[in-house]
Amino acid sequence: FLPSVAQLRHLRLPAGARVDAGVRGGDRITPDYDPMIAKIITAGPDRATALARLRLALAETEAVGVSTNLGLLAAIAANPQFIAGEVDTGFIARHAAVLMPPAVLPEAAIAAAAIAVLRQRAAAARVPGDPHSPWGAASSWRMNLPGRQTIALRHADTVFSVRAAPAADAAWVLDWADTPRQTAATPRADGRWTLRLDDATHTLTVLPDAEQVLVIAGGRNHVFAIVDLLQPPRAAAAGGGRVIAPIPGRIASLAVALGDTVARGQVLVVLEAMKMEISLSAALDGIVTALRCAVGEMVEEGVELVEVRPQDAA
Repeated sequence: FLPSVAQLRHLRLPAGARVDAGVRGGDRITPDYDPMIAKIITAGPDRATALARLRLALAETEAVGVSTNLGLLAAIAANPQFIAGEVDTGFIARHAAVLMPPAVLPEAAIAAAAIAVLRQRAAAARVPGDPHSPWGAASSWRMNLPGRQTIALRHADTVFSVRAAPAADAAWVLDWADTPRQTAATPRADGRWTLRLDDATHTLTVLPDAEQVLVIAGGRNHVFAIVDLLQPPRAAAAGGGRVIAPIPGRIASLAVALGDTVARGQVLVVLEAMKMEISLSAALDGIVTALRCAVGEMVEEGVELVEVRPQDAA
């Protein structure tokens, strides 16, 4: 439920609803205003009709670049108790397990991300002025060996190693769980794809760039980082004693000073942004060894504000 500050890399709003919005794709959401991106409004002769139209409108809505509550809104609009009008201020808390279930990664999203990388590789390999050059085929051909290539994709904390072999009619056989899957994709200019995965057909939005592929499936955003298998692993990040600004904002208050002893869970800094106050707490017991902000200061997302070290390491 934190507000999100970033650039709207992609925004698709529904055509069949009233939309009140002051942004478009490419705009930056700043910490200076309310975090609302848009209001999606539907009407009908009764509650059931209006909600049915709202569900369709939410299914057509896509926002990439910032975190949104789109999935939560879709779950609320489909909830039987909400449809029946059984709503009060405790509704979300009572139904949290249903409205905010653990995210499930669709297999179609993995396949789409892998095919997007394969298409990027093929485009990069083309020889200018000679579309029939064998050096630009990128078809995984190998002498006396099966033609395969591997795509490594990181989603959250999981790396999928997808083995890809070309098939007939520009299709691919993809295997990432020792189960070969027949796949083919038909992309459109607007980023929408029709993907065939074995006998099922899926409609997704696929937005690739040089470092990642974002797949929108079932109203949820799935980000796949493209892993270079030849690149050495990055050094591990600093430990849990660092308090980082989650979004840009103003330091509203500091509850500690350099050298103070703090307990895990103790509030150290209060950050103010987008009409909200966000309390940032210590992740461990220890001593404040660095204080890198002051009350009233504007800080950017990702800036280290406070460092806490265990007493035996301070």
